Amino acid sequence: MIARYVFDTGALIGAERGDARAISYLGLVALGRADIVTPTVCVVAWWRGRTDKRDRLLRSILVEPLPLAAAKAAGVALARTKQRVESNLSIDAAVMAFAALVGAPVVTSDRADLERFADVFPGVRILSV
Repeated sequence: MIARYVFDTGALIGAERGDARAISYLGLVALGRADIVTPTVCVVAWWRGRTDKRDRLLRSILVEPLPLAAAKAAGVALARTKQRVESNLSIDAAVMAFAALVGAPVVTSDRADLERFADVFPGVRILSV
């Protein structure tokens, strides 16, 4: 079975900037040993215009819509953790819900932000880049 990882916005930014740890995950994709997936909400937060780097990166990553079940779970997570509804927190909650739904660990540069939701999504591993 092929490994699967969820990249959040910070991991996308890291890969674009050439961060060695983020690039190592892309190397696994190139070798056919892993898939990287990101929900569309992360692309919204990351995208600031087309560049060759972004285009190449997107060819290595599966971008998937955020399922309704994950959106609802993210809203519940925000309520349970008593987080204010801010764009970054909403995206963090959505990423954790998405990762729980697809059964894959999250790769992030903002571990502490995602750990706010660890109690709501206890099965999601959080990996740092």
